[in-house]
Amino acid sequence: MLEKQTTLLNVLAERTSIGVVTGNMFVNGQALPADFQAQTGYCQQLDTHEPTSSVREAVLFSAVLRQPQDVPTAEKEAYVEKCLLMCGLEKYADAIVGTLGGEQRKRLTIAVELAAKPKLLLFLDEPTSGLDSQSAWGVVSFLRTLADNGQAILCTCVTFHVCMVFDLKLKDHPGFINPPPSFSKRSTGCCC
Repeated sequence: MLEKQTTLLNVLAERTSIGVVTGNMFVNGQALPADFQAQTGYCQQLDTHEPTSSVREAVLFSAVLRQPQDVPTAEKEAYVEKCLLMCGLEKYADAIVGTLGGEQRKRLTIAVELAAKPKLLLFLDEPTSGLDSQSAWGVVSFLRTLADNGQAILCTCVTFHVCMVFDLKLKDHPGFINPPPSFSKRSTGCCC
């Protein structure tokens, strides 16, 4: 089941180069822009952070590399601090990544993607994987807060009760995904 969810997420995020994908994809009723991947963030199930860097360094590295070059460094650094605050990592900012617990590492993965300033959508592949129920709920509650503050989110999850905080739930949907009219442009979706 999880492989199907990850495959669907990869197709929607245009991160697949094998197989045949047909049909049209739209965001907010518009065809995908040419720079779609640059306007989205993608959090992999397993984090790939440098274990010897600090949390702040990991987020700053993403901001410096992925935000436009014409954005001043001071502005990028200020946005990094905002990301740390949004992700509840301000007290871990100087901690070494390799010493973090599971929930903090998931939050760091999200902060690294937010530092790129995704305009359209944040994809997350099983953000609660490997977490105990309390940590999983902490991450999902945090994602709900991000959505409530304007970040569009699409993620996969295998635990149905975790999916309950999302606005649209897709359970083994066999075909075209057509959200109902009530699904707003800044909502959350979950492939359960």
